[in-house]
Amino acid sequence: MPEITDRRVRRTRRLLQDGLLSLMQHKAVADISVKELAEAADVARATVYVHFKDPADVLHQLEQGLYADLEAILSGPARGTALLQAVFALALDNRDAFEVLLGEHGDRAFVEDLRALCVERAAAGLRAGGIDERVLAYKAAFLVGGHENLLRRWLLAGCKETPAELAHLAGQMI
Repeated sequence: MPEITDRRVRRTRRLLQDGLLSLMQHKAVADISVKELAEAADVARATVYVHFKDPADVLHQLEQGLYADLEAILSGPARGTALLQAVFALALDNRDAFEVLLGEHGDRAFVEDLRALCVERAAAGLRAGGIDERVLAYKAAFLVGGHENLLRRWLLAGCKETPAELAHLAGQMI
């Protein structure tokens, strides 16, 4: 997806994404109309169609951006605590989105895609460390599941710790 440089376009798209996230706190994206989205974002209904096909498209594009950001972090040079800190910082920077996506009306398929990406990268790191292939997939899934639950708890508790503090805490648990 090309980078949008016009700040008015970025602002409008952000308003629509924020409006969608606000509505998704109470209902699934499939139950949100374009009219509701436009009202939540305080824009004209036609404005929604200028930028997106429908509320599901708003969600899809928001998810694509989050997925790309996470993939960039996991593909980068950071490892260990620094990697966890970067992932937790991403979640903090996009707190509203993560709270909704991980919540009752979130997109389960997208969360599974994120989980699969993390397990794949964790397995690659474990493989490089020479771990026995028989336990590799299990250990990768175990590590990712633990970190995912830690992230959920942190979000639900109001993100009181910094990403660095949370990463340090996670390192103490392994």
